[in-house]
Amino acid sequence: MTVEQARMFPPRRDGTMRKRVAFGTERAGQLNPLLSFVEDWMRSPGGYVEHVHQGFETVTLVYQGQVSCTDAHGARVVLEAGDVQWVNTGRGVMHAEMAEGEGEAHLIQLWLNLPADQKLLEPRGAHFPSATVPLVERPGARVRVIAGDFEGERGIAKAGCGARVLDVSLEAGADLSLAIPSGHLGLVYVARGEFTSGAHTAREGDVLHFSAKISDQLGLRASEPTHLVVLDAAPLAEPVIVNGPFIMNTATQIQQAYAEFRAGTFAAPLPEAPRG
Repeated sequence: MTVEQARMFPPRRDGTMRKRVAFGTERAGQLNPLLSFVEDWMRSPGGYVEHVHQGFETVTLVYQGQVSCTDAHGARVVLEAGDVQWVNTGRGVMHAEMAEGEGEAHLIQLWLNLPADQKLLEPRGAHFPSATVPLVERPGARVRVIAGDFEGERGIAKAGCGARVLDVSLEAGADLSLAIPSGHLGLVYVARGEFTSGAHTAREGDVLHFSAKISDQLGLRASEPTHLVVLDAAPLAEPVIVNGPFIMNTATQIQQAYAEFRAGTFAAPLPEAPRG
């Protein structure tokens, strides 16, 4: 296991947005299928204006404020605190995520790779209100199961790569043990607080990485009220080529994506995605 510190970026000059990046697509070859992990704070009119994606899934977890999510075909939903948006970009989407209303929105956005046989399927998206996300409660611990399984509870969504996504809150002094399937790689991100795992201590903005060397159980102990996001998945042993908003397996696929974008045939509407 290793502990790394996420990179905090300077705020935008207009004060509408700031971000902390745990890791980005420059490490796609090392962490595949885990592609990117970003924590954002934004105020209207800040956010991510209309942009394109292809070949992976985006996961948005909102913790404070409101975030409007729109696509190029007119679909629009406003995410509230606790809500989750899951988008399988497939062969291509064009969408935007912007702060809505008064105050500051706080959110985490994840990118998860898709296996080669899913990269060019029709895109789909889903909005999961907070009350629909499965919750497992243990002494001093609350685990929201976004994707994958935790102690028999199945997540609200299903990742194409099979990744597990857990949103964890721990009280001071609480212990939590996570069963890690043999061979999985993953991470624990500290959005708030501090925890220890074995000889390792991680604080706000830190990332605890674990790899195939870990098996059976990952023990976490909070030394103060702590908020964590846990990701793990089996390594995706496929070629990965990152070119801006496109994450594919070959250079030819990247060239085709740009050709379709220039021709105006790229983005498709987002029908509702199946649940976990």
